[in-house]
Amino acid sequence: MELHTIGIDLGKTSFHLVGLNPRGEVIVRKKFSRAQLLRFTANRQVHLIGMEACGGAHFLGRALREQGHEVRLIPAQYVKPFVKTNESDFKDAEAIAEAVDRPSKKWPLQYSGESRTARHRPVSPRQMLRWPYNSPRESCSLRETELNEEISACSSPQEPCKLRELDLKKGDFG
Repeated sequence: MELHTIGIDLGKTSFHLVGLNPRGEVIVRKKFSRAQLLRFTANRQVHLIGMEACGGAHFLGRALREQGHEVRLIPAQYVKPFVKTNESDFKDAEAIAEAVDRPSKKWPLQYSGESRTARHRPVSPRQMLRWPYNSPRESCSLRETELNEEISACSSPQEPCKLRELDLKKGDFG
């Protein structure tokens, strides 16, 4: 039994796996928990593993890459044309396995742990004001929020009040 491609449909607590041979025939259909899935894939030599891209897919993808597998995350709109009948988790996993093997598709990058923390560092309201897609109304709202937070911080009796000056420039409001 040679597994060429695996498609995994992700759920909250259970994962549905469908394995295809090199000719595209289904040879494995199994339901796993997270730990069971990682144990199953650790003992298999698989050419390619595909999952639908979502928040939990990045964690599982990193774990599978550490086992030495090639993992691709697929946007849902790429999977939809391959679903054959009514939705079921195994049918979705089969569609993912078929879609992941297409050579002409571009796949989204998978986040490593370091890139996620760098990408999601906190942004101050001041930095948000410089964002080019904010409307003048959003900019005013962000400035108001920033000032309200400063004033509420000053209402604390433990620390003396230190309000900073906002440098308003021409063009800040549209």
